[in-house]
Amino acid sequence: MPSKFARTLKNKTDSELLEYLNNRNLYQQEAILSVIDELESRGKSNSNSNAIKTEINDEIELKETARESNKAHYQVAKDLPISISSAVKVIYFSAVLGLINPLIIYLAGVIENFPNLNSLIIIILSTSLVVFLGFQVHCGKKWARTVFLVFYLVGLIPSPLVILDSFRLSPLIGILSLAQVAVQGYALILLYRPSSKEWYLKHKNSAVN
Repeated sequence: MPSKFARTLKNKTDSELLEYLNNRNLYQQEAILSVIDELESRGKSNSNSNAIKTEINDEIELKETARESNKAHYQVAKDLPISISSAVKVIYFSAVLGLINPLIIYLAGVIENFPNLNSLIIIILSTSLVVFLGFQVHCGKKWARTVFLVFYLVGLIPSPLVILDSFRLSPLIGILSLAQVAVQGYALILLYRPSSKEWYLKHKNSAVN
């Protein structure tokens, strides 16, 4: 298929076309390929123009491969077992709980001067991390499961005191805090079920991990 440059190049002299090749860094790759095609149609191609054509085509192929690789990296895995796909939904639900709880605290006014800047930063970062890990799990990334487990275990250490303090503020706040811990724990149970382990083992050497 003729490129958008073909008609213009037909009116150029051989020397003008060669000038394009000598200054090829100033022009689009498509334009340089069109110049080479025009030279070939005139029987004026040489080893230099052939080498340039090969170089450009190799660069285009590498860019396309990288583009496809990046696309696959952020593409949701299509053959996830129910255990993993359900875990993703549970993780997202836990993120929603993480936003509802501070909202109730704010509306109820049970903590003076809440939310302050530090608390907002913590809420945004922790919720964003949960959502990010949930998405990566949805993409089939095994490392995301591991990071989510570590994130959960680290957060589990202070959780008894946090939950106790939450119940002191309000029974509803305490229940929601407890629910978030329980929901994330359930997500991990799903992620480490036999069907999930089998899927990760099956895709051990694939790009999704």
